[in-house]
Amino acid sequence: MPTTRKSTDYKETAVQYYLVEDKTQKIVKINYIAHILLYVIFKLL
Repeated sequence: MPTTRKSTDYKETAVQYYLVEDKTQKIVKINYIAHILLYVIFKLL
């Protein structure tokens, strides 16, 4: 059954890609917030 194996591979790849994307989004958000906080802190100094 090569077709089922291929679709399973595709699903696994999609899930892994989604997880990586999710992690990247979180990192980007954290970096963005950190930059804003640093900017505000330096403005107040």
